[in-house]
Amino acid sequence: MHDAALSHRDCLNYAPIDAAQGLCRNGEAVTAADGEPCARFSRLPRCRWCVQYRCDPKKAHIGTCAASRNGFMAYADMTAKTCAQFAARP
Repeated sequence: MHDAALSHRDCLNYAPIDAAQGLCRNGEAVTAADGEPCARFSRLPRCRWCVQYRCDPKKAHIGTCAASRNGFMAYADMTAKTCAQFAARP
């Protein structure tokens, strides 16, 4: 699956305020959600970056989680920060 360029919203240090902006915990500055990440970027675990995420390339934004017994529906942008089965793709 092809990943778009990383942005602030993909960082563990980004706290959203609304859909367009958020707070960078590194610099305590308000920043655009889709802006380029800073040098202290730390990638937020998301389903799309997990080896357990399965999807049809034509519908890459939605798929299933192979780690679950039932193969539940998963969104590519779903945060996997608390998922015990998350395993980052190499």
